[in-house]
Amino acid sequence: MSLNELVLWWSLFLVSNAILAAATGLLVKAGPFARVRVPALLSTFLFICGLTLFLVAGKQNLLQATIAAITGH
Repeated sequence: MSLNELVLWWSLFLVSNAILAAATGLLVKAGPFARVRVPALLSTFLFICGLTLFLVAGKQNLLQATIAAITGH
């Protein structure tokens, strides 16, 4: 995996984590999202989108590819 691909997949991984964090905050009405009124269907949809992105990024074996890129193997 090239450096550009690694950066792309890590970016997707970070975006998916941000979406999951926001959706979880909206679902449980906690943290900075405590006073935000959002329909449960929208926060559930965001949660599913974030989880899907997380699984797609995770399937790329990012940790193994990053270690291989750093060590040169």
